[in-house]
Amino acid sequence: MTGTDDNGCQNTATIDVTVNELPTITYTTTDETSGSDGAIDITVTGGVAPYVYDWYIDETDDFDDDEDQTDLTAGTYVVVVKDELGCSSSEIIWVDSQLGIYNDNLDLISIYPNPTQADIQINLAGSFAYEIIAIDGNVIENGQATNAARISLLNYPTGLYLVRVNAEGSTRVVKIIKE
Repeated sequence: MTGTDDNGCQNTATIDVTVNELPTITYTTTDETSGSDGAIDITVTGGVAPYVYDWYIDETDDFDDDEDQTDLTAGTYVVVVKDELGCSSSEIIWVDSQLGIYNDNLDLISIYPNPTQADIQINLAGSFAYEIIAIDGNVIENGQATNAARISLLNYPTGLYLVRVNAEGSTRVVKIIKE
């Protein structure tokens, strides 16, 4: 960088910029076999340790959860990992079940368009609750609907969002990209 003052004098300086990579989440799961005995073991690399974890199990955005989860039932789980610098990554993880036939009415959900520039539409027969979650883990919007909901993302910045839908004791999380 070169700077010039009002008298025409110049001086130069060098600036080093360090860009750290985002945390990367990898995982292994253990199926539920006897009821509430599933597990998720995550490994985080990249970013700047130490990391803090927020699992959307306790319905709070407090980043005080353990890295790994045990005693889980079959279903979708979302974790957000934040590093020492405040950079975050998220992952949606499915725990399977070996208990029998798994019938989840949320298999019939549709959320579109994806990617979107303004609104998203959630279609699901019956009553359901929804949350729009920013990638940093903050719930930016929530509500309840029957059969359909149209949600505006127009006033939110571009990026990745999570849509969590709860109905009849089941939860489904879908990634949405706002352009």
